[in-house]
Amino acid sequence: MNAPGALTLPLATRILDVGVVDGDTARRLADGGWRRYIGLVPADALHTVRTVAGETASKFHPVSDDLDLTAASADLLILRGSLVRVLWSLQHLAAFRWVAVDANMTEGRAAAEIARRRGRLRRIGASTQWGGSFVLYELTNSAPRRTRIHFSPEWGVEGLAARLRDAGIEYAVLRWFEELPHIAPGEDLDILVRDVDVEAFRTLVETEPGTIPIDLYSESGLDGSDFRGAAYYVPSLARQILDRAVVHRSGMRVPAPDDHLHSLAYHALYHKGAESGLPTAMQVPVAGPAEHDYPDAIAEAARVAGRAVPSDMEGLDDHLAAQGWRPPLDAMRRLAGENPWLRARIGANRGADSAPEAAVFLVRDRTLEDIDPEEINAQLEALGFDIVATEVLNTSARERAVCGIRGGNWAAGPYPVSGGDPALVIVAVHYSPEPVEPAWRDRYPHLTNADTLAAKLAVRALVERRVSPSEAYNPMHSADDPHEAWEYLEVIDEQLALRMRDAVAARLARQQAPRDTVRTLSRGRRARVDVVRTDRGLAVRKTFTDAGRRHLARELAALSALAPLATIPPLLARGRDWFEIPYYDDALANRRAALLPLRVVRQMVAALADVHDRGFDLVDAKPDNFVWDSTGGLRLVDLEFAYDGDASPGGFAGGPVFHAPDPNRYPDLPVGDSSYAVRWLPHTGMPPGVLLHGSLVVQHARRVAFRLTRAVVAPDAVPRAAVRRLRGAARSARATVRDALLAAAAARAATASQAARAVAASDERASA
Repeated sequence: MNAPGALTLPLATRILDVGVVDGDTARRLADGGWRRYIGLVPADALHTVRTVAGETASKFHPVSDDLDLTAASADLLILRGSLVRVLWSLQHLAAFRWVAVDANMTEGRAAAEIARRRGRLRRIGASTQWGGSFVLYELTNSAPRRTRIHFSPEWGVEGLAARLRDAGIEYAVLRWFEELPHIAPGEDLDILVRDVDVEAFRTLVETEPGTIPIDLYSESGLDGSDFRGAAYYVPSLARQILDRAVVHRSGMRVPAPDDHLHSLAYHALYHKGAESGLPTAMQVPVAGPAEHDYPDAIAEAARVAGRAVPSDMEGLDDHLAAQGWRPPLDAMRRLAGENPWLRARIGANRGADSAPEAAVFLVRDRTLEDIDPEEINAQLEALGFDIVATEVLNTSARERAVCGIRGGNWAAGPYPVSGGDPALVIVAVHYSPEPVEPAWRDRYPHLTNADTLAAKLAVRALVERRVSPSEAYNPMHSADDPHEAWEYLEVIDEQLALRMRDAVAARLARQQAPRDTVRTLSRGRRARVDVVRTDRGLAVRKTFTDAGRRHLARELAALSALAPLATIPPLLARGRDWFEIPYYDDALANRRAALLPLRVVRQMVAALADVHDRGFDLVDAKPDNFVWDSTGGLRLVDLEFAYDGDASPGGFAGGPVFHAPDPNRYPDLPVGDSSYAVRWLPHTGMPPGVLLHGSLVVQHARRVAFRLTRAVVAPDAVPRAAVRRLRGAARSARATVRDALLAAAAARAATASQAARAVAASDERASA
């Protein structure tokens, strides 16, 4: 078909023609080779159009008054007559590639021109090949792959069933199939499809323009067929539904009665929550009335299955748990974000802040191609994780992990490629979980230890250094808290979970407060520090974790070698994983947030210089490592990072006390910022050169300048607080003006739209 002004489109183009009143259109297009065509006709013209269309009558279907083109898909959308109005909502046309606008409709031309100027449409020409004059545009924003697709009304449900059967595609219509092949207006088909058949299913459906919606879900939650980034059902349950599906009288495959009952209850509880209309004892908000009568539907499904089930939500939840249909905890937590009932049902399950906890990391198989497990363990240990076990998953354990963890979704996510399935499990203990920053709390509401996130980021950084950006992937998954950790292990291997419970309990027992503890000073990543009562009076006992043994060895070696120095505490006693030193009453404890007395700072520097002269680099040296005893004076404690025998060749001034330590020189480094600006400057008020070599006069002068600067420009300084208030007021004023301008612009746009429609109506009356 090469009419004047025609544009050449592929013959495989799927065409949806909206507002057509000419029954010859489909036949003319078919004669030209364009056979993938559906016409939506005003209801009062449908009979006439189908009569004229003859053998192509099945191509024409009624168009509703409240036309919603989000419930349709095709390559080319043709808009005729007054139905060009949908161009005012161009964001609803993401399922189309081209749009042809009736050139005789002023409103359509105006809407298209506005969209073109905004960069949403690109004009590519004019055409007269569709029974009128049209301007053809290309949509510039391609739509992402979506769960919702649409099949042809020409096929109908029975035609779709026949095509799926002939293609050998395994699927099941999940619910509301009782009245099929009839589908009520506004309803859709929720269809679960075998992973290996998802692309074939999508390709088959998209061979024709479609207006009947399908929500497509894959068994493991593949991209574009997932539910909020995870599998719609636990993958093992999804496979069970597909394996046992039966053929409905419409020809469509549907769940067996028992699976239908349980999958419907699963959907009502975990997807819909209180919006299902099921009775609940919990006080949770409900957004509105249920779309379907779930209580009656579940009761009827139970009758067909020959089962008696509770009618309330809590009872149904218990029933599904007993039948193996309740999703795992991490999946329920994902769903709880949109489900207040489920959120209340499972509770927060958060442990006490800073309580020692078990942790589980799942290393994905692609990671092991790029990183040795020992490197991963080293990253974890640096953050205070005490590795209990590292186990390679056998085939059956991998399958259980894939199905029962992470919502069954181990796809690429936001990365270019997938990290693969879980291949290695690391079980660890963390004795002093770090608080989660508020900025991360919304994204990880159940995370109880910020070091867990830090560990994943550290391993991710290792991967990023070894692969190109186009090959980046998520290398490791973790449990958010101990509840998930134990559930992960039970999913993977119940016997492994039992062994790990015993091993973790043994580690935690060794980290309990010692007998005769007076109080606990700290509980850190590598050791806990307690004040204990002994025969010699009060002492400080430091008890190390298994992962902290090399730190223990370094500290004992330093205490012994540096014993002649007056600032080094004497070693009172030692055991397999602990030692004791005298307890000192620290007079500096209440002054840590302010500048320390200059004489104290100078003594600290002198003490560290003595340590360096004895052949040690104290990598973690900072004012917090000192205490000031009322009788004994200054004492240097916490020597876990004292490296002996190879003091820094840069001398004391160039060593790691005042400069960030070289990770290639020192195998263990403290977590966090080791810069002078963070560790020393807030307490000394002077740069390192002045601290080391400046005279008393210069040092005092620099500290005065530091105090003045902090008083004026520090984040909490009064002048800066006033500036912040003024800026906030200015932003508020700008927002008010902007809102007023936007409201005025919206009013002008509405007036323009009304005027365009009035002109269009006048044009139509004139042409009539």
